[in-house]
Amino acid sequence: MQPAHLKGDEYPAAGFAFGGEPLYLQIAGKTLKPPVETALSIRTKLIALIFAGVLVPLGAALAYSTWQEVHTLRRDLVSESLLIGRIVSDYSASALNFEDQHSAEESLRSLSKHQDLLFGALYDASGARFAEWHSGASAEPPVRLDANAPAIDLSDPYLDTVHPVVRADTRYGTLYLRASTASLSARTRRYLWNVAGLGLGMAVFAFAFAFALRRVVSLPITRLSDATRQVTRNNDYSVRVQKLSDDEIGQLSDDFNTMVAEIARTQNELVRKERLAAVGELSAVMAHEVRNALGVVFNSLEALRRRSAPEAPEVRSLLDMVGEEADRLNRIVEDLLDFARPNPPRREATAIEQVIASAVEVASCTVPPARFRIATEVDPGLPPLQIDERMIRQALINLLINALQAMPTGGSVTVRANPARVEGRAFAQVEVSDDGPGMTSEVEARLFQPFFTTKATGTGLGLAVVRRFVEAHSGQVTVRSKKGDGSTFIMMLPLDVRALQSVS
Repeated sequence: MQPAHLKGDEYPAAGFAFGGEPLYLQIAGKTLKPPVETALSIRTKLIALIFAGVLVPLGAALAYSTWQEVHTLRRDLVSESLLIGRIVSDYSASALNFEDQHSAEESLRSLSKHQDLLFGALYDASGARFAEWHSGASAEPPVRLDANAPAIDLSDPYLDTVHPVVRADTRYGTLYLRASTASLSARTRRYLWNVAGLGLGMAVFAFAFAFALRRVVSLPITRLSDATRQVTRNNDYSVRVQKLSDDEIGQLSDDFNTMVAEIARTQNELVRKERLAAVGELSAVMAHEVRNALGVVFNSLEALRRRSAPEAPEVRSLLDMVGEEADRLNRIVEDLLDFARPNPPRREATAIEQVIASAVEVASCTVPPARFRIATEVDPGLPPLQIDERMIRQALINLLINALQAMPTGGSVTVRANPARVEGRAFAQVEVSDDGPGMTSEVEARLFQPFFTTKATGTGLGLAVVRRFVEAHSGQVTVRSKKGDGSTFIMMLPLDVRALQSVS
């Protein structure tokens, strides 16, 4: 037998609302805005996303579970009350039929076994109260007594049910029961407290998880952001970001460090080229003016030599001394001009062995052969290079003279030339090594700067000219040195594509 109607069985639906604006998405030409302000930090967004991703589904599940549980508890209470009413009404049919009030009251007193029931009454067919039982105050049915099916009214704090007393299709009266919903409310409250505790526990877990995830995601990105601000505001390209993991964020840290180092290198290179251009322009002007004066000096010396008497050797000695100094000034002028002229190289296929031999011959004439030894080691398989012979020859001469001057008491210099590969490119690697005293890292860092020298004489342009000539060939020159262990200068000159195929 099913209830005719069930009042109070409509419950409000659980829902969740989020403040802020909608997500910015471009869909079919329509823009949707994000729920989070773009000014929020990544840490705040991360915590918000975790809370939204964990707590929202959990909250929806708990809300549905709560609604389901409360609905089940109410349904069970209604079902139990209907079952009790059906049993009592079956037992009361005979009492009403034979007007046995004592038996009717005995049937109603059996309701005391059920702690939720508060009141029960039997009404005869005319609607008059025939018998009743109550554990507290009496009550009147809130619904009609002439219903042909059980009627229910669930309105806190009571559950009222009305049952027709029928046997063999004959109706003898009506049974009315009232039950308390206090136990239902208590069970509902306990369940809600349990749900609230579970929700709070999950919220704490979500916050702890977000805080732990901060080190994995938010902290490295925050460090990257701080480093970027330091670079842009202070132009400090020495900033580096510590790599905390080998994932994508760790790779991003490596890329940032590489980028900053490349920017610093490019900026230093631009500054160096600007300085070189300014120094070169000044050197060209100075060389021009000094060369004009030297022309007058050389002409005057020749005139004085012709007019000087052979019997005055001291005069000729003084003239020779002036001539030697004028030659030295002329060599300085040549260095200045070599440094100042940014002419592009005139490339021709040239055997590097011939260039090395010519440079060694010139450099050998500047020192006593008894105290110095210059050896060459050239790989016979090294192909010809597309170079400007004059520039590379002058660069080798400068390196050789620099090596010889680093060993005032004598020593040996070795020139090696071998093919080499660097990052898939083919080079001719030309090394000039000496067994001199070497140099400190401070000197090594400034070695190729114009006008820097550690010698008492000289312009400090020899190695700067070497660098300019090598870089004009798209190559590079480096030095490897250790104090007390000699120095090695390395020129890397590119080989062409056909030479690349022949180098193993």
